[in-house]
Amino acid sequence: MSKAAIDTFLPADSRHDAENETSKGQKKYLRGIIMNNLGGEYAVSESLEIKPDADENHPIVKMYTEIGKKMETNKNKGTFHLGEVLKFLSKPPYGLYTNMVNMAAMGFLMRPFVGILYEAGTGKPLEKEMMRDKISSLFQYWKNGADSDKLEVRFGTDEEKELIDILKDVFELQDVDSLNNTRWGIRKWVNDVEYPLWVFKVSCDDDKTKKAVDNIVWLIRSIDKDINQKKIKESLDLIKDARYDLGLLIKREQAKGLFTKWLKDIEDVSISDEDVKTVVDFLNQNTQENVALWDEEKVGALVTKWELKRRTELDKNKANTEMDRELVDILKDVFKLQDVGGLTDAKLKIKEWVNDVKYPLWAFKVSCDDDATKKGIDRIVWLIKSTNSDIDQKDLNQSLDSLKDARHNLALLINRGQAKKLFIRWLKDIENVSISDEEVETVVDFLNQNMQTEVASWDENEAREVVKDWRLKKAKELKKNKANDEIENELVDILTDVFKLQNVGGLTDARSKVKEWVNDVKYPLWAFKVSCDDNASKKGIDRIVWLIKSTNSDIDQKELNESLYSLKDASYGLGLLIKREQAKELFIKWLKDVENVNISDKEVETVVDFLNQNMQTEVASWDENEARGVVKDWRLKEKIEPKENDEQVREMKRKIRNYPSGRIKDLLIELVDRHPELCGWLEVYLE
Repeated sequence: MSKAAIDTFLPADSRHDAENETSKGQKKYLRGIIMNNLGGEYAVSESLEIKPDADENHPIVKMYTEIGKKMETNKNKGTFHLGEVLKFLSKPPYGLYTNMVNMAAMGFLMRPFVGILYEAGTGKPLEKEMMRDKISSLFQYWKNGADSDKLEVRFGTDEEKELIDILKDVFELQDVDSLNNTRWGIRKWVNDVEYPLWVFKVSCDDDKTKKAVDNIVWLIRSIDKDINQKKIKESLDLIKDARYDLGLLIKREQAKGLFTKWLKDIEDVSISDEDVKTVVDFLNQNTQENVALWDEEKVGALVTKWELKRRTELDKNKANTEMDRELVDILKDVFKLQDVGGLTDAKLKIKEWVNDVKYPLWAFKVSCDDDATKKGIDRIVWLIKSTNSDIDQKDLNQSLDSLKDARHNLALLINRGQAKKLFIRWLKDIENVSISDEEVETVVDFLNQNMQTEVASWDENEAREVVKDWRLKKAKELKKNKANDEIENELVDILTDVFKLQNVGGLTDARSKVKEWVNDVKYPLWAFKVSCDDNASKKGIDRIVWLIKSTNSDIDQKELNESLYSLKDASYGLGLLIKREQAKELFIKWLKDVENVNISDKEVETVVDFLNQNMQTEVASWDENEARGVVKDWRLKEKIEPKENDEQVREMKRKIRNYPSGRIKDLLIELVDRHPELCGWLEVYLE
């Protein structure tokens, strides 16, 4: 409703429109805003302007006059805060606050500034709709400080509109409705051209056109707050005076040629047409702003910097080329290289040489008696490990100095046939490692597995630490193996004693012989548990079963310890218990203990045959729970086979009569009468 109140007078073109707007509803009470205090006459003319004879004490007349004075004071200040300038209206004697009357009154009072005030930032003129929003923001700001950022404005003038029209014409801009939009349009034009606007001064013969170009540059680089009415008038005077020349001068297709000419005119700078793109790339990399905002003096300084850098690089490259050539000659001589295309190619070929030899280059130092040769080898190692960007002029100088001094000795020392022998010597010289000839290949394999780079890039200190790690790991393994050997020997003694084994060659052999023992007996080892009264013997049997079913990789030190612990406690009892002649008897006992199966002596062989057919492994590897499940499957299969047996039927009926629940008994008896083949199946569930 508040914005609707503002629209009571703000959009009206005449007093007649205002009368229509206030003819009905709540708005009819707002007509009094523009009426005189006495006589009921209007204080405004037909065009909604204050009448000359209007009562000076009328509130709308007083506020109108005061607003005019405040606005005049700020007319040439650039941007100002509308909320602060008009804040006096929110205080006595006016005391405006948010209600229909006050907002309608402000709509009337701000009519003279429609299209005259411009929004800061966007530069758009405050036409009626935007002015309505600003009035709404005024009341919000006076109330609680809200919408402050929306109230920055400045005055616009006929000069500003004329300036916009000229710039639109010079740069052939479309769809711009404010100075700010025009400035952004010119910026885009310059950025699209990719060359700064001030280059067009190069082809100017008169100062007025140059000043006009400079002024346009200033306009597009300035922020909105810097542009006040005075600046706009100055800009218009300069640009208007050179309008015709600017229209002829500023053409997109001329920009590159003029920029090239501007570059070539810089003192002590030598730039060819081919260099222009390189220079532009350099400028783009070294300036924070886009092209439209480039400063002419700063860009000139950067171009001078580019020229200095280029000359330095040319001098450096010339010196480097000579050093590169000397280095390549030395490396070719030392490594007997052929068809070398330069230093980069020489480094690559040496790297291939080292990788092909399979032993690091620094190993050759072990046969050096002089520091110069050692430094020469270190320098070659550094060169082949470094990238081109790592090698500057200082490094080239140092490399050349080192290799010049050692060239003759290096050529005598470095040959493929010596590489392995010298690397072995390097290995044996490592402190506190002690590597035998038999261990060399193992150590080399360990290095190849644990160094993170190809041989040519191995670091000597890192390789030394890896070898020490190998020795430490080897020592731990020997210690572990020694402890494991002791445990294994004890386990072998126990298994040999329990199973009466002969000629046992170790734990693996013992496990294999126990497995053969069980398979030969033809009954699983865990069946012996049925005659155990103590948990120790049962655990011992389970442990032996696990051992003979496991692979070597399954048995670590922890498992060995647990196995020895279990078998030590039970070794005596197991020796008395585990006998070949007991195996069948105990397995039958195990079979008969299977719940809900009831196997007779006559059925044992049938069950064993069924197990042999249906278990997936040899007897020694049978799983007890899996075997129990297979036995139950056998019983179920046997009992669901149709059998016309009167005796069985009579026995089944007896069981059903003794089973609880009368109704179920009757049903089951009838079922058995009709389907005697189900007796075997029911028996499994009525045990």
